[in-house]
Amino acid sequence: MQAGVFSDNKRAVVIQNEILQSGLEAVVTEIDGQFVVYAGAFREKANADQRVQALKDAGFDVFMKYE
Repeated sequence: MQAGVFSDNKRAVVIQNEILQSGLEAVVTEIDGQFVVYAGAFREKANADQRVQALKDAGFDVFMKYE
């Protein structure tokens, strides 16, 4: 689940820390010079939907990326 894409690692880390402070997991990964904040990966859509709702409830915009 993607929570943001940034050209600046510092901004990505700020968002990552905000998500972590809300009690949810988040990681930053660099892809092609962009810093992507992920807030989870799920096999079951129901679990992903729960995380989306938790992030929205905490005030975050999220994008569910299917791969």
